[in-house]
Amino acid sequence: MGRVIVVGSINEDLVLRAPIPAPGETVATTSPSELLGGGKGANAAVAAAALGAETYLVGCVGDDAAGARWRAALRDDGVRDDWLATAPGVGTGRAVVVVDGAGENAIVVDAAANAALEPAWVHEAIDALAAPGAVVLANLEIPVAAAEAAARAATEHGLRFVLDPAPARPLGAGLIPDGAILAPNEHELAQLGGTPEELLARGAGAVVVTRGAHGAVMHGGGDDAAAIPAPTVDAVDTTGAGDAFRGALAAALAAGDDLAAAVGVAVCAGAHATTAPGARGAVADRAALAALSTG
Repeated sequence: MGRVIVVGSINEDLVLRAPIPAPGETVATTSPSELLGGGKGANAAVAAAALGAETYLVGCVGDDAAGARWRAALRDDGVRDDWLATAPGVGTGRAVVVVDGAGENAIVVDAAANAALEPAWVHEAIDALAAPGAVVLANLEIPVAAAEAAARAATEHGLRFVLDPAPARPLGAGLIPDGAILAPNEHELAQLGGTPEELLARGAGAVVVTRGAHGAVMHGGGDDAAAIPAPTVDAVDTTGAGDAFRGALAAALAAGDDLAAAVGVAVCAGAHATTAPGARGAVADRAALAALSTG
């Protein structure tokens, strides 16, 4: 099924179910809080592994109980942790996630050990893991220099590079190697300082803009702009849906799907991810996605 190398974050999520507060507002939870696995890198890696990709996570946890707990959980989910570093004297990344009654969320992240991910470690990992047809997927919940190292190493080895540009920021040239696939959501695109056309002109091979329940729009990749609708589901929690989308996109590309087919797989994975609580509560395998796409 191909190899996916995810370079990104690992967090422990404190999930609170409550109305999303306005500035200055205090609200009460509607159910008990939960501690769940999170982080854009870890979530995407679990999604890729569930679709059968040989998946490695390159990242950094703290030398605390949370780091040991979520490292073990990733292994249980089929993610290889050979290149998951441990930062001494630092806690594992944390996030506070507020989920309202409609399944929408607001998230605050403390990078902690994620900020200790070294560019040299990332480059060394990709040097060791590079294989024909492998896909490198990175996000920006890690230092920009580490994500740039992932892009540089992928280019050196002739590997496809996919960037989840979140948290959004203006993208330097080091994050858009020639042929890169950029996969922002609609809100992130507005913060990147460019339109899909401008990002394509800067060297991106394709820009895939996710639109939540409306699926995604693919720019480039052989089409000027192609809309790929998402299946209709009863959304419970949208946390991690974008991560599931990007992990599935990387897995499908590594399996040999063309970009349009891979985006089709990804929109189904993202939709399925919203059907249970937590960022990884509804990770879909191929059978689940086949049932969803034909349902």
